[in-house]
Amino acid sequence: MFKLFTVDSERRTDGDISQHVKQCSRKASSLALATVATIVLVGCSDSDGEVIPGVTITVDDPGMLDNPIVVDNPVIPDNPVIPDDPVIPDNPAVDPVTEPTVVWTETFPGSIRARSELIGTDDIALVRSTELDDFQWLTAVVPDTGKVLWRQSFMNNFCGPAITADGNVVAQLNAEFALGGEDRSHDIALFDGATGDILDQWQPGLGVLPRCASASLLISEDGIVIHHIRGKQRGFRITESNELELAWEQDGLASFPTYNDVVLIGNNLFVFQALERSAGDGVSVVYVNRLDSNSGEVLNTYETDMRRMVSVAAVGPDHLLINGIDVNSDKYSLLFTGVGLSSAPDDITIAWDRAFDDSGNGDGVTAGISGRVAKSDGAFASWSKTDTSTVSEFSLASGLANWSFPTSSFSNNDTIASLPDGGYAVAPFGGNFLEATDENGDVAWVLESVEGLGFAAGFSSLGDNKLLVTSPNTEGGWAITGIQLPD
Repeated sequence: MFKLFTVDSERRTDGDISQHVKQCSRKASSLALATVATIVLVGCSDSDGEVIPGVTITVDDPGMLDNPIVVDNPVIPDNPVIPDDPVIPDNPAVDPVTEPTVVWTETFPGSIRARSELIGTDDIALVRSTELDDFQWLTAVVPDTGKVLWRQSFMNNFCGPAITADGNVVAQLNAEFALGGEDRSHDIALFDGATGDILDQWQPGLGVLPRCASASLLISEDGIVIHHIRGKQRGFRITESNELELAWEQDGLASFPTYNDVVLIGNNLFVFQALERSAGDGVSVVYVNRLDSNSGEVLNTYETDMRRMVSVAAVGPDHLLINGIDVNSDKYSLLFTGVGLSSAPDDITIAWDRAFDDSGNGDGVTAGISGRVAKSDGAFASWSKTDTSTVSEFSLASGLANWSFPTSSFSNNDTIASLPDGGYAVAPFGGNFLEATDENGDVAWVLESVEGLGFAAGFSSLGDNKLLVTSPNTEGGWAITGIQLPD
């Protein structure tokens, strides 16, 4: 048996090649080999007539060759074939990510709220925290890498920040510290989004500006910064030289004692009131006021059949959802359309309304839509209730649930986030660290736990297919973690 050792121009696999050797002319030689014998075959042809140039064969037992054979006049090709350098693709294939994977974690001292809000873009994520002698901090990180861009203290974290179209940040400062002006006014500051440096600061004077009563500052389509407190709204303009200027003030809307938020859709600011329908009749009615965010002018007011509001959210480009209690004391939701960027003041209309009771109203959902919602194409999702704790996706067209997904445990803070593939992520209390649905309401993936982290307080899909998660009860403080989502 022969073993193939080298082939000058064609590689052969191990095997019996005696059928090739027998066709080659041989001639005795006086070559003596001590331990191995080598046969050089040049110009041989196999049984198919194929030429095998320059084959070197090593024989297992050199004793077989008492009379070694040497081929006459071996032919060496004038231009031997040399393999080209291997081609390396510009974008080498990467194995797809099939499970959520933790790719980075940054930890900090102090604490964050269990209902911590995490906001950001693909370039910057912002987290509020309290640490180091109860100073309130704002931390900015890069979503894809976890790199800390900057940290700023002396913040007023009861009013959340907002991000401008050019990537800068507006937030309120804490009046109790020097950075806040030492005048008991919670000044609004404009920060450079890349460095955290303060570009400008609106300082109205002693005690003029309290912290905002809504969840955060808001920024309109035209770049107007909205500050809202009970019964008063202000609009600020950012000039080309990055200076903050007061554009308008509106104090003509009576305070809403049981509800304190506002909603901004495009350039339309919506402010809500609970007023008696007629003086002294004791019947409270929820009114929706539409303001021009560029001027503060009230464009129109809409009366609803709702007696009390619980939550409100923008759930689409032209869709305003209001949750509350109706005239029958049932949990109740209604959806306004005609409220978007291109709509006229009188376009507002109710697309649908529905009550939630034990009947399930045709889709099995017996409890109301929660205060936090996540948007997708033509629908929105929230924590809800069927015969168990669930997450339901509701159609913008009908208000009925497209599907309901049974979670591993109940909700603690109603946090939910939209995912790039059309699904949603939630963090059940005492259940999995995170679990996700696909766009059809089926289980997409489950992350049972993350080493070193407690529960997920806030999370948002940012960066290149990342889910950023804050956790308040890590060893020594709090953490923000980047999770690579499945492809």
